[in-house]
Amino acid sequence: MKIQVIAILSADGYLLPADTLQGRRLSPHKYSPDAFRERTDLPLYRDSPLISLLAERRDSSDTTYTVDASSETSDFIRGLLLYDLVDEWVVYELKEEQKSGIAFSGLFCPDGWDIHGEHLLSPDTVCRIYRRKGL
Repeated sequence: MKIQVIAILSADGYLLPADTLQGRRLSPHKYSPDAFRERTDLPLYRDSPLISLLAERRDSSDTTYTVDASSETSDFIRGLLLYDLVDEWVVYELKEEQKSGIAFSGLFCPDGWDIHGEHLLSPDTVCRIYRRKGL
């Protein structure tokens, strides 16, 4: 089982809505949020049961899940992190500022994570992929 969190951030570190990059030209496309969502088996939502995910992790299934980081899912993501269920962060950083909202630093702590890849998708969008150390 693999769980990916997709987060879109403003230049000042606040979460932006999951659809922020819709309609923008991003190249290469394989690193766009939509491409990651298309490659996933099932999406996760704020009311997805953590107990079922813990059992599935124990059973070593090959299912890939994706959850979009947002104000609605931030508590759910904290639960995933508490139980060490997140395997990968796909983080998009934009040059525009938000000035308020949910700070990404409240969800993500870089200790324990390695940068697996960094991709410039447009002049104002960078994608960084973080994986748990040891994966």
